[in-house]
Amino acid sequence: MIGTKHYMSHPTRITGLGIWILTCVWGHVFDREVPADIVTYQNGKVQKGITEEIPEDPHQMILVTSKGRMRIPKSRIRSLKKESLSTGFMHIGQDHKQNDNFPDAIKFLQTAIELDSGNQSARKMLDEIQAILAEQKQMSRKQAIEQIEGFQLEAQKLIEKENFEEAKMLLENAGKLVPTDTQKEELRLLVSDLYLAWAEEREDKLDWIGAEEKLTIALAANENNEVVITKLLMLWEDDPDKREQSVIIYETMLERHPTDDSLRRKIGDLYYDMNGSEDALEHYLTLYQKSDSYIGSAMEGRMIKLLDRLHNEYARVHKDYDQAILYFKLLSEINPDTNPTELLFYEYLKRSSQLAADDHAGQLELSQFAELYHLDIKALEGYRRLAEIPATHEAANKGIQRYAQKHMNNATVQFNAGNYELAKVMAQSVLEEFVGIEGISEQVAELSGKANAQIARNQRERSDRAKDLVERGNEFYQQATFHYQNIFSTERRDLPYLSSSRNEAKKYYRLAISSYEEANRIDPALARDSDSLVSIRLGDCKTRLSSLISGRGSRPGQFGRPINTPQRSIPSLRR
Repeated sequence: MIGTKHYMSHPTRITGLGIWILTCVWGHVFDREVPADIVTYQNGKVQKGITEEIPEDPHQMILVTSKGRMRIPKSRIRSLKKESLSTGFMHIGQDHKQNDNFPDAIKFLQTAIELDSGNQSARKMLDEIQAILAEQKQMSRKQAIEQIEGFQLEAQKLIEKENFEEAKMLLENAGKLVPTDTQKEELRLLVSDLYLAWAEEREDKLDWIGAEEKLTIALAANENNEVVITKLLMLWEDDPDKREQSVIIYETMLERHPTDDSLRRKIGDLYYDMNGSEDALEHYLTLYQKSDSYIGSAMEGRMIKLLDRLHNEYARVHKDYDQAILYFKLLSEINPDTNPTELLFYEYLKRSSQLAADDHAGQLELSQFAELYHLDIKALEGYRRLAEIPATHEAANKGIQRYAQKHMNNATVQFNAGNYELAKVMAQSVLEEFVGIEGISEQVAELSGKANAQIARNQRERSDRAKDLVERGNEFYQQATFHYQNIFSTERRDLPYLSSSRNEAKKYYRLAISSYEEANRIDPALARDSDSLVSIRLGDCKTRLSSLISGRGSRPGQFGRPINTPQRSIPSLRR
């Protein structure tokens, strides 16, 4: 019960609510001793309250009652009966109670009890007020509940008549009357039905924007309204701007039907289209783990793209290498062709991020890890940096020497494969990259010398081979020219011989062309000299071969002129 707690251990001590009330209402009333009294006037009128002396005016005094503070002349007072301060507050509270001012009555009565916990009259009066208020509240509550029920029935009728605005106002008023929990649920469902009917009316009038607005409100009122959900999704189906709203609805549906794989796939696709990589992947992985039917599917292709994007994003943007490694491992399980070096690189970056700047021993171990797993750039960077530090100089320098030797071994491999020019270039780059490394300059000099010797010998061999091909080309050219000339020196009546010469000429021109071109390939210097005999004869061969193929054979030295055949006499048909 309000006001029954004991706030004081002595009846004259004022604390808590009592101090607050006195400070707010009477200001400095407790700056001096204040009695609580019953004042009887000369005319017989009696007032109960709290009296206060006025030092600057001893002929008057202050009387505090439920009506406030008033100054009265002492000459008007017949008698003054002293009472406790608690009793004075009780009298003021009683006056407020009689005037039905229950809030102020409660405040004063509570203060009276705080001042004197044994003031049973104040307690009884406070109980009476609270009983009155409870009864009033109960009566008011019953009326409100009945009124809410009436509003619901009337709203249903208005919805059926499509008087939506009036129905909306009724339901809003019902909500203001503080409905019961059951009524709250009924009102919520009725609001959803109202806006669904309103949306259907908008659809009939082809007002799609209005229909969408009403359906959204209907769904907010009742997220389980399947009709509303279906209508909204149909409206948003082909609208990319509504994907976010659609996916929220689908997620709500999935919560109620967690085993609906087609629904889950739809949600995953929506997230994918919205670039919601992790949300899409979560739904795709759930489906992928349930069935092997997704292996090799378009969804698997999407998962591979998402995982590839995510492991790169977490490593390069967020520097979250644990998450990057997780996504990369998932990618490797789905796509076995994934290069495992990336995973080792993430492991390297993770270890690197955990090392302190002065942890040189840990950095050396990390560089050795990089070397072991062929992360050569990182390994060399680490060794070169650590070679400048006395504590790690020797071990780091050995690592640099190993890399220098590996590079030299690669150059040797190219030499043994006959790629002498490449071997020479690779050896020279080792000398430039690993300056001052013991024994490297000697190896480079030896390999470069051997490569130069092989290059010179190959050049001689190529030159000799090119000469041989030129000689063979010349022989073919002579043969082709012989047959070409026979085409024009043979009697035209010997057609088989003429045909044989033409074919033989074409054959030998082709052989000559092949020989000359191969010689040019082996020795490019021949091709660069356009005035050389090889270049002139190669051009001659191609020109004559072209004329023979097209049937426009020309006499030697008269290219382009038609072949003249002898005219035979035709008997006249005239008589």
